[in-house]
Order: sequence, then structure tokens, then C-alpha cells
Amino acid sequence: MTSGPPSTLPPAALGPLIQGLSLLCWALPLAVVICVQTARTDWLRAWGLWPAVLTTGLVWGAVHRLAQIESCHAGLPTLEKIRLLALIAWGSSPFLYWHGRLPQQPWFETMVLVAAVVGVLLLLQFNRWLRELAPLLADPGLHKEMAVLVPWNRAWLRAGLGLLLLAEAISHFQTAHPAALRIATVLDRHSFLFWVVFLLAPLAMTLALLWKTKAAAWNALLRRAGTN
Repeated sequence: MTSGPPSTLPPAALGPLIQGLSLLCWALPLAVVICVQTARTDWLRAWGLWPAVLTTGLVWGAVHRLAQIESCHAGLPTLEKIRLLALIAWGSSPFLYWHGRLPQQPWFETMVLVAAVVGVLLLLQFNRWLRELAPLLADPGLHKEMAVLVPWNRAWLRAGLGLLLLAEAISHFQTAHPAALRIATVLDRHSFLFWVVFLLAPLAMTLALLWKTKAAAWNALLRRAGTN
């Protein structure tokens, strides 16, 4: 497990990297589940807006922890876009609760759409960042997996984002072309299937890549310790 070439990341970067990835592996799926339930069901209504705020805050905290490694290595991929998207997701999370209370309010509905789009963009950026980080961990297996899986995962997320925006656009035009209305009907009828294929599957793949990256960082840290 610990054999292989040493990572190009210094030990000072590996610690925050492992901590940030560990927190992200738990916070990201928790935030998705909590935010969806807050917006669509009454399960968490007794807790108000706090579950969505706290879980999205954990995601931002994990990203903030990961950003601390940027000062340790000049060649690290930047996290600026991810930090901005995580901050927007955190700031828009209260609107998920308010939309559940007042679903006909247009402003709240718009903010829920913003939160959904930002969530998909966040997953896209995480995949890009993981692929750029992989070569620095000196794990050829991880590098190959990222090169194969990340493009597919990002394509799946882009397709899901496109379907989301298409459905939203059609829903705002009552006099849309009959073909467009048929598309909207299909999207609504099979919404659960699209949800599983275009969000849950890419989310699961992203979490697997996060976990593999964390394991590679641990191995890199152990190799560093073994050479001292």
C-alpha cells in the first residue's frame, strides 16, 4: 500500500488535504439529502432552515480547509471557483426551507433553481479539481482512473444540468410547442429515473473519487513517514 514514488506534495499539504477530503466525503452527500428533503418534503420542517444551512456550511468548511494547502505548493489546482460555488450554495440554502413553506412564491422558486444549478456546477468543479490533483499524489492507478472516469462523470452532470434547465424553461411557457410539452410530460413522469441517473449516480462517482484521493493522500503521507 505504501510502496511507490513519493508524492510531490509536501507533508504540510497532505494533512489538510486528508482532513478536508474526509469532511467532504461526509458533508457532501448529507448536504444533498438534507437540501432535497428540505425543498420537497415536510420531514425536516420542525427544524426550520437549520439542517440545510448547517450541512451546506460543512461543505464550505471542507472546501476552506482544502484551500489551506494552496500556500504549500505552487502547482496545486486552484479552488477559487469551488469556494465561490460552495459559498453561494451556503447562502442560498435558507431559501429551500422558505420555498417549502411558500412554494408559489416566484422569488423562492428562482432561488431553489439557483441552488440546484450551483450544486451541479459544484460537482463539476470537484471532478475537475480531483483530476488535476491526482498527478501530484504520484499514484498511477488513481491518475488513470481519473483520466477515464472524470470526463464521463462531467458529461453525465452536464446532461443532467441541461435537462434541468430545459424542464424549467418549458414550465414557464404555457403556450409552448406541443413537442416541447410532450418533452415536459416525459421529464415529469420519469423525474425519479432522471434524478437517479443524472444526479445520484454522478454524486456516487464523485464520492468514490474523493475517497480514492483521500486514500492516495494517506499512502503518500505514510511513504513520507517511512523515508524519515
